[in-house]
Amino acid sequence: MKDEKLEILSWKIRQLRRQSKMTQVDLANKLGVTAATIAMWENGRRGIDTITLIKLSNLFNVTTDWLLSSEDKTLSVKLPQSENTITIIGRNGSFNTYVVDDSKVEAIRKFTEVLAEQNDLNKKK
Repeated sequence: MKDEKLEILSWKIRQLRRQSKMTQVDLANKLGVTAATIAMWENGRRGIDTITLIKLSNLFNVTTDWLLSSEDKTLSVKLPQSENTITIIGRNGSFNTYVVDDSKVEAIRKFTEVLAEQNDLNKKK
């Protein structure tokens, strides 16, 4: 039986790669691994080391938390320090990145905090 967390990570890697219109060879070259390694990740036959996980996170502008999460999350938000952008990733692998001005960054942070608080309350029930 496959590990559920590894299955979800495999699915996320495949979806991010496809959404970015990359081949397994393209992704392998960007991460400094072989295409066979990418195939094993995507098929859930091999885990990913921490350094490469961080590279993957940076490449696709997603958080490592989102990549590793086994919860059914429908989106991930990461605000890079260099620019005010927000990336929304759907469960189906679709994603959109938006540039936002400074006034909206604080509103997004507050909204995210409210969602996290609601999620914590729901878990306690």
